[in-house]
Amino acid sequence: MGVPRAGGGVRERILAVGVALLAGCAPGAGDGAADPAGEGAASTGLASSLQADVAGDSVRFTLTVANAGSGPVVLEFATAQRYDFVVRESGAEVWRWSGERMFAQVAGADTVRGGGTREYRETWLHGGRSGRYEAEGVVTSTSHSLVLNTELEIPAR
Repeated sequence: MGVPRAGGGVRERILAVGVALLAGCAPGAGDGAADPAGEGAASTGLASSLQADVAGDSVRFTLTVANAGSGPVVLEFATAQRYDFVVRESGAEVWRWSGERMFAQVAGADTVRGGGTREYRETWLHGGRSGRYEAEGVVTSTSHSLVLNTELEIPAR
């Protein structure tokens, strides 16, 4: 996917939409591994997208999980953490949302109703950086593995 370049004060919007087809579709089923072949599509009904909006000195991330099915999907979690965002430059990590946070060590779950969505949003204050970066959005569910990647470019000022 090509990365559009933004010039001057123009806001850059990158949208990486991938259907995240997951194995272990029913709560408690399978090992939660991603289904790269896409064979779990019909049974999960889950789709996902990762969006990165670059504006000024920040990048706003939105990770969306959508349940296209009619029944609920339960996302199970081992801790209070539900998601994470990571930014890398040439493979080296430059920012991780969860990097300086602590999460309660308590299991929990989020239910995405049939036809519903769950959004996770955070902002990276990049401090005047410019260049090309790889971004990763992760839903930290133990029952439904979900990792999305996209590229973004922060224009030089």
